[in-house]
Amino acid sequence: MGLCNITRAGVSILAYSTYPESGTEPYRDAHPRPDEALLIVEVSHSTVEYDRDVKTPLYAEAGIPELWLVNLDEDYIEGLSDPVGAGYRAVRRYARGERIAPSLLPDAALGVSEILG
Repeated sequence: MGLCNITRAGVSILAYSTYPESGTEPYRDAHPRPDEALLIVEVSHSTVEYDRDVKTPLYAEAGIPELWLVNLDEDYIEGLSDPVGAGYRAVRRYARGERIAPSLLPDAALGVSEILG
């Protein structure tokens, strides 16, 4: 399993890949497929409702195992996991002062305050 670090506009996203170690960047020419994604992070300022009402069901239906909705307007992160149909079974809000970690990488915890800025 390889690790790909993608940085755009000051935000780093670490995505694990099932590609063999080849010395090349696996997502240079194509986006990851849904079965390769462990976590998607949506950072929302003015698109919170769209991300929750439109994108979330699509991610769940695609089988994305975990989704974080970073709500900059209301200052929290909503963690969703365990997709079923067009939704997620487990939903939890994380506030400043708490830590959040991907379900499949529990040792990779981040401070919510660090993410919210």
